[in-house]
Amino acid sequence: MRRHLGTLALSAVLAFAVGSTAACGEADGDPSESAVAGIPSPTQETVDPLDADGVESVEIKLVRGTDVGGIVTAEAVPVTEEADLDAFLEQFDPAFAEQVRTRVGQVVLGEEQGILAQVVAVGCESPTSATLRGNAIQTDVPKSSEECRAPVTTVAIAVA
Repeated sequence: MRRHLGTLALSAVLAFAVGSTAACGEADGDPSESAVAGIPSPTQETVDPLDADGVESVEIKLVRGTDVGGIVTAEAVPVTEEADLDAFLEQFDPAFAEQVRTRVGQVVLGEEQGILAQVVAVGCESPTSATLRGNAIQTDVPKSSEECRAPVTTVAIAVA
């Protein structure tokens, strides 16, 4: 009987350890999935940037990565041109930079539209929505009491 209880206890500890580290690792599969368990994974939001002002909706994609670098900024930068995108991506881990580059490449632009990108959060929590106001992408980051082992970087990509 002792032997079985020890095996069960060890199995429970291993299952907890694997589950804990998986929750803080990068998402497998779809790159738009949240990197942290329990955080909703909206990868695309269509929001009215100025609410009742009659402004056309703006598409905003959120891309997340765990422990990939990046510095939160107050304003978005244009990344429509390849050189601008390259300069923006220099702050990230190469794999995450490629993930962001892929998401930017999927954007379909209309006439006189451009692409803006901004690091909107680096920390334990990730934003669940985003709004473009002028040249800034604003987010609401939910507060959580959960401990995290690695920061999650959230990049917002907007068509404006």
